[in-house]
Amino acid sequence: HPLFAETEYKIDPFDGHAFGRLSVKARAEIVTLGHECEPWERTGKHLEPAEFKAMMETENPLILDIRNDYEFEVGRFKGAVRPDVKTFKEFPDWLRTVIEPGEERPILTYCTGGIRCEKLTAYLVDQGIENVYQLHGGIVTYGKDEQTQGEHWEGVCYVFDDRVTVPIGPNVTPVTRCL
Repeated sequence: HPLFAETEYKIDPFDGHAFGRLSVKARAEIVTLGHECEPWERTGKHLEPAEFKAMMETENPLILDIRNDYEFEVGRFKGAVRPDVKTFKEFPDWLRTVIEPGEERPILTYCTGGIRCEKLTAYLVDQGIENVYQLHGGIVTYGKDEQTQGEHWEGVCYVFDDRVTVPIGPNVTPVTRCL
């Protein structure tokens, strides 16, 4: 369909069915933030995986995980700030406790596939915060990138299908275990 011509598809081979059934629903918002922001007009600057890695290594950034707390528990970038949230809608209040007024360090955001980063970085830009960046394509893309190969990632990545988690890069270092 022509409306999907510019859609970025992320294909992840899997032996079996990762989704029990396909369900497509129309929603006013994919993820609810509770604040008006328009990610199709302005967002944080997109960084390709190698650029994101370089900025983590050289710029002393504030690295924000834009996922829920349980996703952070199974995997995250080294040095990332743990979100003290249960739902995406709680992020604006939480960010007030993490980002100091006049923050000048680069703010690097990441999420599983990039959708939540689009929305949250738009919110940050609307709040007048500069130097906001996001990992283009998300964690899974970072792990598959030939230059980064998941470097600086600890653990696995939580996904919303029957696989539950996927490895990021060739070296998987457990950070927690399920009880």
